[in-house]
Amino acid sequence: MDNKHILLIEDDQNTSDIYSGILKTQGYQVDVALDGREGLDKASTNTYDLILLDIMMPKIDGLETLAVLKKYDAHRKVALFSNLSSTEIIEKAMKIGADEFIMKSDTDPDSFLVKVKRLTN
Repeated sequence: MDNKHILLIEDDQNTSDIYSGILKTQGYQVDVALDGREGLDKASTNTYDLILLDIMMPKIDGLETLAVLKKYDAHRKVALFSNLSSTEIIEKAMKIGADEFIMKSDTDPDSFLVKVKRLTN
């Protein structure tokens, strides 16, 4: 692995700890942001191979964060990473420019890593 850099924007500390740990064991360099505003700040000052983005967050929610990320770099890889499975929200996110929707509750670590690897290659 050539040390891909991932930003995980997730407001739940336990979830961010678990998934950043999984990614780090596979050689990924991981930054964590605990809300959309912090995520946008980090994305504006660093280059990431992938941004994993929760939907339900304080300050700026995932859809607003996604819209800003794509506005400034339409080619940036962003995967929504959420338990919110509303078809309407997923369709809106894909229209804004999300590259993937990963359902937290339906994803075991192995399938999560397969999706991340596909998105970062």
